[in-house]
Amino acid sequence: MTNNKSTNSEPQKPSVPEDNKVSFLSVIGSVLAAIFGVQSDKNRKRDFQQNNATSYIVVGIIMVIGLVITMIIVVNSVISSATG
Repeated sequence: MTNNKSTNSEPQKPSVPEDNKVSFLSVIGSVLAAIFGVQSDKNRKRDFQQNNATSYIVVGIIMVIGLVITMIIVVNSVISSATG
């Protein structure tokens, strides 16, 4: 008898062609969209098919730090102008 079942129990990763790399500006756009919760399903799938998540993590950390610093500056500006 022949066994038609696959003996490989590991899930297959979708192959991503080398020329289908995401540009740095696309990474920034994806991170911004994810931060604000408006990431499209197509872009999310594209991002998760990439083999390297490091660029998304680094850009995400930098964006969050920038967002927090901007909020601190705005709040301090508003408080100082209100107490004038």
